Amino acid sequence: MNHQAHISIPLVLLSVMLTLSVCTQAESTKPLAPMAKPKAEPKPKANASKGKRVFITDRVGGKNLWYTHLNTPYAMYAGGKTYLTFHGGGSDYLDPLVVSYDHKTLKVRGPVKVGDNPLAEQADHHGNPALIVDDAGYIHVIYGGHGHHRGQMRHAVSERPHDISAWKHLKNINTQTTYPQLLKMSDGTIYYFYRQGNHRTAWVYVTSKDNGRTFSEEIRVMAAGKKRTDGEYLDGVYYDAWYGSFYRGRDDTIHHVTRYHACANDYSQPYHIERRVHLYHLQMTHGKGEWTNLAGQKLEPPVTREQADKHCRVFESRPKKGHGKLIAVRSGGFDVGPKGRVYVVYGHGLRTSIDRKWTVAIGDPSSGKWLTHEAPQGGQLTVEKDGSLKLWGDRIAVSQDGGRSWETGAALREQGLSGVALVYNGRPEARVVAHDPRPKDPAGWQNRKIFLWGEEGFITPRSGER
Repeated sequence: MNHQAHISIPLVLLSVMLTLSVCTQAESTKPLAPMAKPKAEPKPKANASKGKRVFITDRVGGKNLWYTHLNTPYAMYAGGKTYLTFHGGGSDYLDPLVVSYDHKTLKVRGPVKVGDNPLAEQADHHGNPALIVDDAGYIHVIYGGHGHHRGQMRHAVSERPHDISAWKHLKNINTQTTYPQLLKMSDGTIYYFYRQGNHRTAWVYVTSKDNGRTFSEEIRVMAAGKKRTDGEYLDGVYYDAWYGSFYRGRDDTIHHVTRYHACANDYSQPYHIERRVHLYHLQMTHGKGEWTNLAGQKLEPPVTREQADKHCRVFESRPKKGHGKLIAVRSGGFDVGPKGRVYVVYGHGLRTSIDRKWTVAIGDPSSGKWLTHEAPQGGQLTVEKDGSLKLWGDRIAVSQDGGRSWETGAALREQGLSGVALVYNGRPEARVVAHDPRPKDPAGWQNRKIFLWGEEGFITPRSGER
């Protein structure tokens, strides 16, 4: 069961597929067959298109509409509505906007502007908004920061529950941070994870037990910034850094999947990005506050590179240094299945997509070991109620045998969809959010489109409801 639409994050197909179609409201295309519905669930109510690709909004802007695994979630279902947040287009370029879809009235409201993005003038996409709905129904959006580099992280909250029409800002978070990631536990506790500043700063979290009105002191998860001169990743000086994602698992568990980055002062060079290597996993249970590895061995946070290498590594990149030679790692999907079994999708290879291979790693907590199988693509992952695995990416793929083999279906990218991701706590009739492919010409980044679809096809706003 997937609780995080991660954010990623940017998360298979059974023999019968979700109804898809092609581009704008007025365009029709060769439709895809509808996705098979779970027999145990009633047919969901939805206002859906069977033969047209219909957008929820076309007031979207930016090069990267969301960071699938770093600024999360950006879509969530709560209180009968699905909420989406994104960078605006046109006169609101890169400012945070929100829309809502009411599952009862089948109406779409918005977009509504939440505030001014401090990073908009620099065209810095690190300010992507993240969204969570608290137990009282208030919608929270965090956006606008890129550490100490520039910008300022801001926290906006709706003035009324389940109503996106008006917003106010709260001054209750650290403003010099990057990559907001929000999770909500079964008792309503909100976890807010982030990188404390720039590249070489720790990953930390704070919690709120009063629906986001106040937060705890920062608690460090991953240690960063240690100076290295050992020559292991490159000759000369470099520093510890991490790129990580946080997910909610079953039974109020929290999981962290992260890559190591050997960060040197060569920011503008390709070799700088190539050194995002290896893959690690650690976990904790809400209320206990203790981080462990897969086997349950207690860790001592903030977790250092030495601890992570010894106890938490899922995949090891080899070789470890050499421009154009590194096996870099790219984040993929994540979910937790029965008996606490952990599923992680990741890409590995040279930085070009041609050389990248995708793998699904299955972690068994009873043995503490990881089993790997080749995956047909990247994307977000779900463990379905029948035990099958679904991989949501350029195609929708399904595995009935724990990832050993996959059946692939509709080529979503060829149908004009990109950035396919899961709605946090999503419902069958509106489970997936996607956007149009990124135009090559930056002029086309001003007005892009977002789509919402599920078992009945694309959610179609009623006339005049946009």
